[in-house]
Amino acid sequence: MLDNPEDIFIWPDGTWRYREEYEDLTDRWLGNDFEVLYVGTPEYDEFLSPLREPYEGGPDEEYWPEGD
Repeated sequence: MLDNPEDIFIWPDGTWRYREEYEDLTDRWLGNDFEVLYVGTPEYDEFLSPLREPYEGGPDEEYWPEGD
């Protein structure tokens, strides 16, 4: 499998970074005990699904109701 810059590295404490962000770090401050979620896998899609859902009840609806 080819390395994709959008692969996700997840550490045991729940911290995560995209591969490209990890490779840009000058010190590998979190160590190398991470799990890799590869782009296009069900695990990757499941991990990101909460971030892709539309946000409901945002400030636009609260402060600028329809018709104003």
